[in-house]
Amino acid sequence: DPIQVNVWTHFALQFEKAPSPNGATAPGDLRIFRNGVLVAASRGPPLTGNTPLSLGKHEGGRPLLGKVAQVRLWNVAVPESEIVARLYT
Repeated sequence: DPIQVNVWTHFALQFEKAPSPNGATAPGDLRIFRNGVLVAASRGPPLTGNTPLSLGKHEGGRPLLGKVAQVRLWNVAVPESEIVARLYT
């Protein structure tokens, strides 16, 4: 579904690194939630390196046509139940 104009929308991205033997870099699971509902999931490499994290921009540097009201970062994969519980806080 397209994002509605002038309607508050909550997004949460969750990355959970897979266990790795011997401390090797391992892929992990990325999940995207919109308004508390899982809308996309994939497996990929961990988010590491020197690439800066950008919020409010499309790939290629084009600005987001909208506003980012709040950002929270955790150093753990927050469970889906907690994402839903924090939806309006």
